[in-house]
Amino acid sequence: MAAYAVCVRDGRVLLARFVAADGSKRWTLPGGGMDHGEDPYDTVIREAEEETGYAVEPVALLGVDSIRRSYPRRLGTAADFQGLRIVYEARVTGGELRHETGGSTDMAAWHPPPLPEGRGGTPRQGA
Repeated sequence: MAAYAVCVRDGRVLLARFVAADGSKRWTLPGGGMDHGEDPYDTVIREAEEETGYAVEPVALLGVDSIRRSYPRRLGTAADFQGLRIVYEARVTGGELRHETGGSTDMAAWHPPPLPEGRGGTPRQGA
């Protein structure tokens, strides 16, 4: 399970750039995996601070999303992965923008929200 923050300030959305194991990069909401026994509310606060430097306060539950993926493992077997993502609206209450070091992201920044498809919008890719 994981928890993510949607933070909007002055019409811009706070994003963190995720770095995959293969080195590819993509912008995503700040957030990440829950520690065993951790409340998702506490997870989103911890992860947002780790990835962006900001202290955040979750103010509303926006939604819950479930994903399921299968991927190959050693000895010809496959892993059946299911994840649950909890998304909160959050507001920045303190801290300063900074980039995470030694984690799963390498950069944080405020971005204009993506436009819907058909209105000039394109999916965000690593920058």
